[in-house]
Amino acid sequence: MRLRRLLLPAIFCLAANSAAAAHNPFVPPGVTPPDYAMTVRKFHELKIWKPDEHDTLITHHGDWTRVGSSYYLGRHQVSVEDFGSAVSFRRGEYRLSYTDYEPRNTREQQIHLGEICTIWDIERRLLSERGPVSYSSLSCVTDDGIELWQRTVDAKGNVWSSREAIHIERRPVADSEVAPRRDLLPEWDTDALTVTEQNVPGYETRMEPPEGRSASRITRRHGPWQFVDQIVGVRRRIEIKYGSSTLRLNYQSDDAGAPREIYINRALPKPIDTASSSEAAKKFRPQALDKSEIVLGESCRWFNMKPGVSDVSELACLTSDGITLKAVSSWGTSENWIAVSLTRRPVTIDEIKPPAELLMPQTWGIP
Repeated sequence: MRLRRLLLPAIFCLAANSAAAAHNPFVPPGVTPPDYAMTVRKFHELKIWKPDEHDTLITHHGDWTRVGSSYYLGRHQVSVEDFGSAVSFRRGEYRLSYTDYEPRNTREQQIHLGEICTIWDIERRLLSERGPVSYSSLSCVTDDGIELWQRTVDAKGNVWSSREAIHIERRPVADSEVAPRRDLLPEWDTDALTVTEQNVPGYETRMEPPEGRSASRITRRHGPWQFVDQIVGVRRRIEIKYGSSTLRLNYQSDDAGAPREIYINRALPKPIDTASSSEAAKKFRPQALDKSEIVLGESCRWFNMKPGVSDVSELACLTSDGITLKAVSSWGTSENWIAVSLTRRPVTIDEIKPPAELLMPQTWGIP
């Protein structure tokens, strides 16, 4: 049973990342596609999914390609995903471990929609660092750089999923048809929400790893708002969230400290119907452990913060008013933090907002 729990998430994660990689049409190195508009149909072949057909409009002009509500600058320069109430911006390519991203021209050709295209092996997922190949992503591209289909196949050649052009038109495409709107990156308007959880104290903590490496985590609380700013070396992560709702902002830098990605969910929190909470949801609530400590002269009690989640460990030592003074987590890599300062004070709403430059379009390559 445990193996099944591990295997299924791995399959869905693999497929999701494969689908994300397949979303942006592949263009061979050194080729500049003309303007075009194309309708692409997606097929799911793998039996663990229900049969699915979905049509998407793709438009291309200059350096930008639009795929439905997603926007791409070049192959891996900038990607923008518009989810309606949520939006994400990313610079650079998302790379999985044990994956070979070097495109290979197979020299094999096919005819699709009456056009000749050359098949490229654009990505290979390995079972281990040195192989063998678990699956490959294949792309069939015309001589002028238009992708007519892209497929994910396993080592035996079975098709897992595919995207195939069902109509294509080479025509002039305007900038407005392909470039993301500047207002997709919204202001972080905390003033639109009324603070209702007045019983939560305002505070600020600074935490550091017990081993003393160059790292810090600052947490601030203003009513239901929580701001976490974590820096390890030059890498930075910021999370802002409103209570337990989906309203949040997540930011990460790259290994050099430059902006890499930001995700903003603007959905306003909905009232919680406590009467509808199920027994299944209760098992995910933090569970108190029979262990206490004194940190910074304050007593804290240890809790398992994710008791119902397999293969993820998150423990925290909380004060009686819910402030974390120690934290230990493990999900692929382990992190240990201990509070080196705690100040209970009124925190202003401006101290909860993200740095202004993170919400500037030019930070994310948007003209």
